[in-house]
Amino acid sequence: MLLQKTIVIKPKKYYLFLKGWNYKKPLQYSGGSVRSMQEPQIIAMIVADACRYDSMYPHIKKWMPYLYNNSTHFLQARSPGCWTLPSHASMFSGLLPHDHGATTQTRTVPDSFPTLAGLLKEKGYYSVMITANVATTDVFGLNRGFDEMHKIWRESPNNGDEWFYGIVGFLWRPRFRNRVFKSFIDRKLSEDVEGLRVFFRSYGKELLKMARKRVSDLLNQGKKIFLYINTYDTHFPYHTNEQFRLKSKGFKNKIGEFLTLMDIINNRHLTVENYRADPGWMQFMKLRQRQAVRRFSIHVDKFARWLRKRVPESTIIYCSDHGEQFGEENGLYHFSNVTEGGNRVPLIWSRAGQNHKITIEYPVSLRNIYNSILCEAGIDNRKNWHLTESPEKSLSVIEAYWYNAHGKTKEKYKRNQFAFVDEKKKYVFRNGSWFIVDIDKDDSITELGTAGVVNPIEESSLSSERKKELELEFNKFLQFEKEIPLS
Repeated sequence: MLLQKTIVIKPKKYYLFLKGWNYKKPLQYSGGSVRSMQEPQIIAMIVADACRYDSMYPHIKKWMPYLYNNSTHFLQARSPGCWTLPSHASMFSGLLPHDHGATTQTRTVPDSFPTLAGLLKEKGYYSVMITANVATTDVFGLNRGFDEMHKIWRESPNNGDEWFYGIVGFLWRPRFRNRVFKSFIDRKLSEDVEGLRVFFRSYGKELLKMARKRVSDLLNQGKKIFLYINTYDTHFPYHTNEQFRLKSKGFKNKIGEFLTLMDIINNRHLTVENYRADPGWMQFMKLRQRQAVRRFSIHVDKFARWLRKRVPESTIIYCSDHGEQFGEENGLYHFSNVTEGGNRVPLIWSRAGQNHKITIEYPVSLRNIYNSILCEAGIDNRKNWHLTESPEKSLSVIEAYWYNAHGKTKEKYKRNQFAFVDEKKKYVFRNGSWFIVDIDKDDSITELGTAGVVNPIEESSLSSERKKELELEFNKFLQFEKEIPLS
């Protein structure tokens, strides 16, 4: 009987396991190119927006048996930014936020660098975006390079309820109010207000249904395909059903759940003096997101199985773009943070034809999705290397720039942050000082301890090459943050 092969890659230790036997000998794992492999006919990148790592693991084996057994799992992947725009800009460019410049302050992606979709287009791939997230579209410029962009809330049947969403946006989100007024003046819905449908309805199955149709049509035309899908189901307010509903039992609890959701979406911890996140409701919100992730992940697994059956030479990437804060450092939602809840994310990579499970525990950055996809597509560039082959080349760097919450952000939260992970420690630079946190305890910690070192980069266990690279990125961050206004 053949033994199932599982490879476990840990920081500084590479072991090969064969179903119970630990050979305890180094895994011969290359740090070079994968261009000898066949280029995939389809590259599918599926993003569960705002999905925390612990909302998917350890349940993935049950929810996604196909991808679980036929993928490389990155257990220490982190987003370079803390919300959709900067993190996607990094995944689509390979740059850190201080280089691509897409932050809460600028709210746009510059056109000064090539995008993943654009480079794949030059290689012969036809790029399709199917999204339920306004932030990934032309609103911020993240659609640059795609041949097609499908906004699922516009292309799915609706019930003529546009004005309901406009009123809800007016009451719920202060930043939508100007949009609503503009809608009345122009007698048409603005993009933000119309996109509010995704807050009240699950589009997960419709996204994947449309993806099947577009893939089938394009394959019939002989196209190579880059498919990008983004679901809002896993994002606030975490769709546990087809339509939005409160999950608590009893009127009093439903009120508490609703008020907690309001606190989250409005970043109350940034604007209310001495705000304290309620631990009970934070656990409830974790459960709510986990149920939403389960619903979507089951459909993703079916889609992956269908895609691989249709085209065995398909690469499938399933990940999140950032996480969610449910009380880490007393924080809510996903702005202005460098916490584990807000930045540690699932990353599952099934390369064309992969039929075994690999686990990588080395800390890596989502921004290296960019060079890994280019590498897999056979695009020649000396900087292109693959995460599944060379995880030790990745720098787990996280950046956050302060969020202006309608002009009410407290002074102590007007801070820009640079963080990196070294083994089991995270080093955080904010307001001119370094702090340290044990990543295994970040779920409950509310205050960071001082690092006790002048330069943790120099004292880290990273290789000399990685230290130089990290020092360079840190210095560029220091220069960039000088351009960020504090009012």
